[in-house]
Amino acid sequence: MAAPDKEAWLTLLCQYYQLSSAFDQHIRKRKDLTSQINQALAIATEIEDTEMIATSYVHRAHIYAGLGRYDLAKVDANRAMTYLDNVRAPLKGNMYLIAADTNLHGADIDQELETRVRKWQEKAINILYKGQVEQDRTYQYLTLAGVHHERAKAFLRLYSSHPRKELLKDARNDLALAWNALTPDLNEWQLYFLVTEANLYAAEKDLEGSAKIAAKGLKIAKQMKSSRVVSQIKDLYIDLTKVDETNP
Repeated sequence: MAAPDKEAWLTLLCQYYQLSSAFDQHIRKRKDLTSQINQALAIATEIEDTEMIATSYVHRAHIYAGLGRYDLAKVDANRAMTYLDNVRAPLKGNMYLIAADTNLHGADIDQELETRVRKWQEKAINILYKGQVEQDRTYQYLTLAGVHHERAKAFLRLYSSHPRKELLKDARNDLALAWNALTPDLNEWQLYFLVTEANLYAAEKDLEGSAKIAAKGLKIAKQMKSSRVVSQIKDLYIDLTKVDETNP
């Protein structure tokens, strides 16, 4: 096989492993959820494809974050960021977002970190406002709905570390913008928005509101067979029960 043909086939195989790992992440049918993405990264490194390498790190960071291993997720997100100047908009925006998310976990959140996270998220949303998004080979999505949702999650995380009422207001505002920007082709994202909204209600001490939204999300998660989100909702239920164990 000619070298260009071999590289093309390896690129397709790399993309397959990336997409397969994303699917496994939600249904958790494998014991080792990183096996597929590790193969993708190995292939991308072999063919020295910068875009595929960065994408693999982003995918693996998401997997580790889903497993609660934010220490490893942060390492991969920061590795992806080293390729920032060599990738296109959809991937670049997602690199900013995963770096912001992972760096807010497992660390003391000081003003410097908060400022850095806000700047990363602003850069992601500015890519959209400037209309610089074009489809690439990574199958990464960068939308206003997604960015506003990530901002809402970040404000919640900041609030959990340093409770300030304005952070809950900011989270509520960005979540509303996320819902307004959600398009029919990304309707499945509503599941993640519901989980964030349930957590937001919990932070606002509205246990009933949180439970109702979580129950709605649980129904959708079971329909989608997303064991990852089912687990997140069960964790939220446990937290709500700790706050008021007699609340039906």
